[in-house]
Amino acid sequence: MGKQEWQNKGEKPRWLIEIEKKLSIREVGIRTVAWNLLDHDRWMDGKVVAAAYSGSYEEIKKLVEFCEENNLQFNIIGGCEYYPERTFKVIIEPKESKA
Repeated sequence: MGKQEWQNKGEKPRWLIEIEKKLSIREVGIRTVAWNLLDHDRWMDGKVVAAAYSGSYEEIKKLVEFCEENNLQFNIIGGCEYYPERTFKVIIEPKESKA
């Protein structure tokens, strides 16, 4: 998978639609929470998956606060298909969806 295949898969998650409505961020989307960390965001399997080149302490802190306020969790995974060797993956999902 490369940049060409980095597209939304399936329906936009309901939890994401609700948060965007609540925060009035539909035009720009969830990326406004942590601009660099949520670069190249898409959704798949009920999660937001973002490819990021960098992320600062402040952005991670904002993302933690955002997730706590909205009953979400996130994982940061080294290496991402979007641009291998240059990006890492940030996955956001509702807390109750994790087994």
